[in-house]
Amino acid sequence: ARKLLARDLSSATAPLSTATILVDRRAWQRKPVDRIKLTSAKHGVQELIMRVVRVNYGRAGQSEIEIELIQDIFSFEEPEIPEPPDTLLEDIREEPEAPTFVLPMTMNYYFAANFLESVDLSNVAYPDAFVSVIVGSEQEDASDFVAASEVIDAVGNANLASLGEFSFTAFSTLPTSLDAEVQSVLPILPLVGQGAGPEVGGFGIIGLDLGEERAEIVTVTALTDTEITILRGMLDSAPRTWSMGTKVFWLNEAMIVEDETVRAASNVVDYYILPQTSLGQFPLAAATPNPYAINDRAWAPTRPANVTINGIAFADVDARELSTIPVSWANRNRVMEDSQVLRWDDPNITPEAGQETVIEIVDQVSGAVTRQIVVAEGETSRVLIPEDFDGANLALVRLKARRDGIDSFGYNEQRVTIASGFGRNFGLNFGR
Repeated sequence: ARKLLARDLSSATAPLSTATILVDRRAWQRKPVDRIKLTSAKHGVQELIMRVVRVNYGRAGQSEIEIELIQDIFSFEEPEIPEPPDTLLEDIREEPEAPTFVLPMTMNYYFAANFLESVDLSNVAYPDAFVSVIVGSEQEDASDFVAASEVIDAVGNANLASLGEFSFTAFSTLPTSLDAEVQSVLPILPLVGQGAGPEVGGFGIIGLDLGEERAEIVTVTALTDTEITILRGMLDSAPRTWSMGTKVFWLNEAMIVEDETVRAASNVVDYYILPQTSLGQFPLAAATPNPYAINDRAWAPTRPANVTINGIAFADVDARELSTIPVSWANRNRVMEDSQVLRWDDPNITPEAGQETVIEIVDQVSGAVTRQIVVAEGETSRVLIPEDFDGANLALVRLKARRDGIDSFGYNEQRVTIASGFGRNFGLNFGR
């Protein structure tokens, strides 16, 4: 192959000489493809290797023969062809390893209504629940994974069974801290691990590895070469403040992360994760169980949105000079938000029947709820007074929803400073 390449390079880079010569009939034995040396002082040619292309013997009685010649390509000096390097393809085949993370998450009503393919929600009832199996792998050769868990058969026996193949979930880390707000614009974030990145119309889960209860759901509304625009505190979550380095896990409709097994809230399921690469599947015998306690998230009412305390959203409130502290919000409806996702700051809508708003005063140090105020269905405001804080100078005001004894999974929370009792501002103001 290298000799053929050298010959073709020679002919391609240098034009072949041609000639037509007249010789006497002593050359009658010449025929096409014969090689001859051509010398012509007149044309400056010295022993040029030529090949016969065509011989014209002429008519009877003629003493000359006409021969057409072309330069022999094999007479060129062959160029130096270096030895080809070893293949540039890198063998990335890997034996499958245990996953980087396993973060099951109970599906909320919207996810269950839109992402379950084999389940009709009209046929399920409380406490039925479904789980998204969020799993990551940083192996370059990892393609997907098989999840397995105990499944109850028709006669009530528990057997370990495959739940099918699932998609890996990639994540990014926040390059800076992120304030609580309605909409955020982030720089394009590098992906870690296998899986899809952010897509317009897709979701991100901020802080899922820090606890499902406080994780924030965002939706991607715009994506350029340099920026990602996200809407914050979507569905049953609320906008929160996040520190630099917090992980954002990216989900989209094309991914398969849903365990379509009907499970029950408050039950614990052990998930066994078996990553797959081009060399095979992680052995079940080597997999460790990942226990997960299922909750009733799909049945919980959606938290109030667009919350303000004394007209302030998200930020701390200084109410030391106030005798009344107005609180306002917009109600949401879990079952009406099954196809169209509402923004945090969208207007109030009619809540579910029997859905109340609960305002909790929470001790910031102990986390104990010191007072609970229940606001009737459909109301969108309430005025607090310093006495509601039971003598505390600093507390968290938390808003959530309640229906049929089930509290919303997410909630809005703001810190409020007040002055209470004798010398209300003394101490808080001393030394300012």
